[in-house]
Amino acid sequence: KGKKPATHIWFWSGGHKPFIKPFKEKYGLAGGVISAVDLIFGLGIAANLKPIHVEGATGLPDTNYFGKAKAGLDFLKDNDFILIHVEATDEMGHSGDYEMKKKALEDFDKYIVGEFLKSEPSFNNELVICVLPDHPTPCALRTHIRDPVPFVIYNPKSKIQNKNRIFSEKFGSIGEFGLIKDGETFIKILLGLKN
Repeated sequence: KGKKPATHIWFWSGGHKPFIKPFKEKYGLAGGVISAVDLIFGLGIAANLKPIHVEGATGLPDTNYFGKAKAGLDFLKDNDFILIHVEATDEMGHSGDYEMKKKALEDFDKYIVGEFLKSEPSFNNELVICVLPDHPTPCALRTHIRDPVPFVIYNPKSKIQNKNRIFSEKFGSIGEFGLIKDGETFIKILLGLKN
């Protein structure tokens, strides 16, 4: 065919499957995962979460935000929780595109968080929503950094009601829970198992 012969093999991202205790076994909750990223699906599957594929989920700003929200809300009718991963903000951080990152955040807020908040009454005051990034990807640096990430938990039954708090990296670092050192502690806070 006129092509040069392959002379090298590039092994990328090799490793072994980590043992992750099934989430339901560890916390008593059955969940699912929605993403356009295979890594996120793989981690979810390793934790025994049900992978849910959404048509039009691209991992870019043109992703099907509304479809992810609808699939998540449908899944919650018979299950305990859904993890919805949005890659668009990370990708725009890598590209250094401030405007598109801002738009991706706005679309996420409108079409995913907004849809969940609109549906909250149908959950009889039981819907807990948590929003957080998996890591920072500043547009100025165009790469991941290891800084702590801000998060917000909406829980209609929460005793903490600071309506003046601003959701940002700066205020997230001094939030009501302080600096959380590990994911286990974070999950316990989210599930109300730790104050």
